[in-house]
Amino acid sequence: MSHVALVTTMWDEVDEFVGNQRFHELKNNYWRPMILLGSTSYRYENTLESSRQLLSQLVQKKRCELLLQKQMADKNVSLRETNAGQELYSRLDQIAEKRAEILARITAQRHQAGDRATADDLRKQYETLKVELDETLRQVQALKLNPVKRATAYIRKAF
Repeated sequence: MSHVALVTTMWDEVDEFVGNQRFHELKNNYWRPMILLGSTSYRYENTLESSRQLLSQLVQKKRCELLLQKQMADKNVSLRETNAGQELYSRLDQIAEKRAEILARITAQRHQAGDRATADDLRKQYETLKVELDETLRQVQALKLNPVKRATAYIRKAF
C-alpha cells in the first residue's frame, strides 16, 4: 500500500475548519487501514505549488510494477489471459451461477404463491435479478472476446 496516495481536493471551496475536520475523519476512520499499511494522504489545494508538492512526493516513491502490467505489456498477453483476468472471469462466472440459481428459486416460489401481491413481488424481483444476470453474462462474454471483436461489438451497439 506504500504506492497508494489518498488525495483530497476542493480545499478552496470549503471552510478551513470544516475541511480539517473532514480530513481528520478520513485519515482516522475511512483511510486508517490503508494508512497503517503505508498509504499516504495529501491535501491538494488547487494551486501550482500544491501540485508541485504532490508530484514531488509521488516521484520520490520507488516505482513498482504490477503483475498485470508485466503480463500485458512485457509478455503481450490479453486481459482475459492474465492472472487478474482469469480471476475476474472466474468470479463473474460464480456470480452468474448464483444469480441463475436464485432466478430458479424465485420462479418456483412464483408458481407456489397463493396470492396475487406475492406473485407480483416475486415477478419484480425476478425481473430485476434477470437484468443483473444479463449484465453479468455480458461482462463475462466481453472478457472472452478479443479486443477486435469487442471493439466491433461496441461499434455495432453504438450505431
